[in-house]
Amino acid sequence: MEFIISLSPLLQGTLAGVLIGLMTFIGILPLLFFKKIDQKKQDILLGMSGGIMLAATTFSLLLPALEESKQTFLLSAFLTVTIVSLSMLSGIAFIKIVSRYLDFEQYFKTQSNIDVEFARKVWIFIFAITLHNFPEGMAVGMGYGQQDIYKAFSLTLGIGLQDIPEGLAVGLALLSIGYSKKIAILGVAFSGFVETLSAIFGIYTVHAIGYVLPIGLAFAAGAMFYVIIYEIIPDLQKHGNKDIAVNSLIAGFILMMYLDVTLG
Repeated sequence: MEFIISLSPLLQGTLAGVLIGLMTFIGILPLLFFKKIDQKKQDILLGMSGGIMLAATTFSLLLPALEESKQTFLLSAFLTVTIVSLSMLSGIAFIKIVSRYLDFEQYFKTQSNIDVEFARKVWIFIFAITLHNFPEGMAVGMGYGQQDIYKAFSLTLGIGLQDIPEGLAVGLALLSIGYSKKIAILGVAFSGFVETLSAIFGIYTVHAIGYVLPIGLAFAAGAMFYVIIYEIIPDLQKHGNKDIAVNSLIAGFILMMYLDVTLG
């Protein structure tokens, strides 16, 4: 710990960003043992990943957004909730626009074995996960930029451990639409890399973006809520595996809730 304290805040935050990115990547390791995935397993995997991210949205994004807004803006409870709500609605509008205008059919037209509509939903889900990594990484970088090493290290550890099941969620989602393990690994690696870059960004702009962080957290929460509730949950009920898929979602939620609450 003394060695870390001796480093500059920039280097501390950079190393922390790399660490949380690697923790995201660790989430892919259990998937290396999966073999062929049928429709039932697809629904289980997507249900589990949806539950993980639903809990992460609640406990890692929405509740911190409310707390950060309260501390940052020093407003009444009503106005604090209003700011968070408007930010969430902005996130929902953004993800709806992305979902509407991305040409998934053109991208998947040469892959006859892939359900284009299902693949569209999964990719929007992955996009929302990656989007939510940005404010989390910023929060880590800002911690080191404020030069409170012990608080920053605690935040790094908490977010890093939570990133493991989030990396798992990305990998599960990619495998659920028939991608190879290699593509799943690359997808998880990219998701973690975004968090690393955003941590470095947070160090440099800590004083300028303090007001932006709670808005960014709520924005990402809105996007994620919309994708899970509107896109993922309805699809879990279409293939005759409703009970086990929903149970997987609940299991994923409980797992992530334990991690968020006990480590946060």
